[in-house]
Amino acid sequence: MSIENTPAVRVAEVVLSIATLLGVVVLLAIPPVQLSGMTAGSPAGIAIALGIWAIPTLLSVVVLYHVSTGPQRLVSYLIGVLGILTLGIIALNVSAVLTTDGAFTYGGSGAFVGPVIALFTASLLGVVVLLDTGVNRLTVLSSE
Repeated sequence: MSIENTPAVRVAEVVLSIATLLGVVVLLAIPPVQLSGMTAGSPAGIAIALGIWAIPTLLSVVVLYHVSTGPQRLVSYLIGVLGILTLGIIALNVSAVLTTDGAFTYGGSGAFVGPVIALFTASLLGVVVLLDTGVNRLTVLSSE
């Protein structure tokens, strides 16, 4: 039994989609002054870094795996494009962080623009995955 025929990939997509959307809600709830005052090594800083960098990356990788091994539908192309776009933006952000002088300490204007754009595309990806899952589930339930 191959992994694409198990619900594990779909469950991972749904969990990562919900985590991405919850990350957006949490980040929007924190005042910008308090957000910029957090240190990178603090538990809150680590949680925010995971929400901005790791979860969208994992979501994109899992979704692209599912799209490449699953049935080809119109929504698969939309999910694939959003997954590639999210991974591309994250890769650009990582390269900018690694090549900028004072990369991990830079706090000037525009420091969060790239990660916010990546989080936005990842949240769009999460919404599409959740809608697709819901539609598929309703289709299965109505056919029984």
